[in-house]
Amino acid sequence: SCGFFAVFGGLCGQRVTFKEDYKSYTPDLCMSKLESVLDLRTGKVQPAIDYQLTLDNTIKILAIHMRMRSNIPVVIMGETGCGKTRLIAFMCDIIKQSILSKFDEENVPDNVNNLITLRVHGGITSAMISDKIVEAEEQALVNKTIDEKFETIVFFDEANATSEIDLIREIMCNHTINV
Repeated sequence: SCGFFAVFGGLCGQRVTFKEDYKSYTPDLCMSKLESVLDLRTGKVQPAIDYQLTLDNTIKILAIHMRMRSNIPVVIMGETGCGKTRLIAFMCDIIKQSILSKFDEENVPDNVNNLITLRVHGGITSAMISDKIVEAEEQALVNKTIDEKFETIVFFDEANATSEIDLIREIMCNHTINV
């Protein structure tokens, strides 16, 4: 499909080769690949010590990033506790660290957040979802004043647990919200 070729072409354009021996990748080499593709400031990002960056997670982050760049909605599925939320939090954290590394410590802007999470549950309403989108839009405006490339991600955690799934689909696929 067109989405595949957009992602594949984007990865090739970022010098990601599909003929490498990925089995020999260390966490440092994985981080180096992320710095290259995500356009992070080399050496300015310190991954969380409690997060083990693996080749599998690196590939997932690259796929998520390329889908977002291609404006393709991203749905992450997996068993409870497999690390979906932590993966997104890690990706957002390294991007935020890279963006903020251009500031002196005393000049780092306040209220910087590039991950807006809505913990979805059976009792969530369309108004609650709408409020979270408004919050994300406001945060995105703040982030864009810091750096034009500073994207804001909205993460619907456990989105399948609500009757408002049509609204979430509308937001993700149509980029609209009609409440």
